[in-house]
Amino acid sequence: MPWIPPSALLSSRARDHVPGIKLAVEQLLELSTAGEAEGWRFVEEVGSVSVSKLDGTCMRGTTAVMAPPERVQMAVQDLSNLVHYSDLCSQSEAVDQLCDDYQDSILVQIGYMQLKSSSLFASDRDFVFLQCSFALEHGVKGVVRYSVTHDKKPEIPGYSRGTILVSGYVISPGQVGQSSHVLHLLSQDMGGNLFTNSAFGAQSTSEQVCALNSVRARFEGESQGELSSLTSRSKNLFSGKQDLHLSGKELDESVIQVWVADLLQAVNKSSGGWSQCSTRDGLIVESKDFGSTVLCVRTCRTISAPASQVFELVGDIARTAQYDTMRIRVR
Repeated sequence: MPWIPPSALLSSRARDHVPGIKLAVEQLLELSTAGEAEGWRFVEEVGSVSVSKLDGTCMRGTTAVMAPPERVQMAVQDLSNLVHYSDLCSQSEAVDQLCDDYQDSILVQIGYMQLKSSSLFASDRDFVFLQCSFALEHGVKGVVRYSVTHDKKPEIPGYSRGTILVSGYVISPGQVGQSSHVLHLLSQDMGGNLFTNSAFGAQSTSEQVCALNSVRARFEGESQGELSSLTSRSKNLFSGKQDLHLSGKELDESVIQVWVADLLQAVNKSSGGWSQCSTRDGLIVESKDFGSTVLCVRTCRTISAPASQVFELVGDIARTAQYDTMRIRVR
């Protein structure tokens, strides 16, 4: 069944890219379900990651992740964190945002990344690409990427411009609780001559293992999805807003689930990276830096009252001003 672009995409700044997005999504889905009859061959299994290949430029890996598809999608679509999913990636960033609509579950961005060469005979590579996050039936989520051009990212000296033919993730609900079956596909032309292209291509297997193991690690123990990588869409809700109010269209159950999960991660006492910043009346205040723009502060105290009573007090919006000296008016 062909993927049908949602209405939000057709009316956004990404509308000129709709034919390319549609083709890339269909290619991703086709390559993710093809088997030996279509030429796929098993390469190896490293830990819980199984790797197979179609040819010299197209490889895929699969694994299980203990997190629901929407959480995994939010982790892998954060362009600033591509460096965590690749041993070769030295820089990654979002260049432009063309569409972000929660109701239609669509996010389209222009991204840029640089890959460092492991050979003295091969120059470093860089890529400019379009990334589209989308949703399918039965709770399946996806992220697809393919190369485009952008005025803000011309070719630069010292780098050979590579081409992403089609790359991305297909994330399906797992068979155990809140888990996912994650498939990562990578098909790209590294550019340059045959020798240097092969030098990069030889590392494709390890790249698949690195990418999927890193995704798994984001949701295990202290490496559970950091605030900076898993709330990118939440932060995007406020982009360009002056009153910071969310409409009913923007605020849905999935957004609330993300915020609650991130809150629980932030207050997890066993998580690392927290440092004491002050003490007052026996109360210890700790902080943790999640990048250049996000700082999280937490504190803890035992209160002689049942949890239900404390919940009732702090959940009363009318009383918020009593607990926060920076809030002058709350209604």
